[in-house]
Amino acid sequence: MGGGQGCQAYLNCIHTVAEEHIAKSLRMSVVLSIAANGHHWLTFKDELSSWEAACQWLCEQRFQKSGDIITGLDEAILPAFVREQVSLASGHDHWSGHYLLAQCTDGDMILAALARYLGAVSGK
Repeated sequence: MGGGQGCQAYLNCIHTVAEEHIAKSLRMSVVLSIAANGHHWLTFKDELSSWEAACQWLCEQRFQKSGDIITGLDEAILPAFVREQVSLASGHDHWSGHYLLAQCTDGDMILAALARYLGAVSGK
């Protein structure tokens, strides 16, 4: 193996480790848990790129935004994502960051699929 190949292998290894670290950090910042209403709650812990990826994924699944933005001192209710009979509430607060909240069993399945897509971790 020549010096260039050894160097390239080392750089590939560093790149792989960096990708794994980024993926682990992402998984730790996107958490799927059960909310007080008994349905799935996906929080983004101020991980804006994951939030944007989630919004894009929902739009690709034919969800449309519905409603207005309502802001408070430390929280905001954002437009819901709606498709047929499924509505996913969305918002932002300083504890959870951005979030999506299912309101029915079909919504639970959608958020579980989205969590798998994003590589989320399970919360309490």
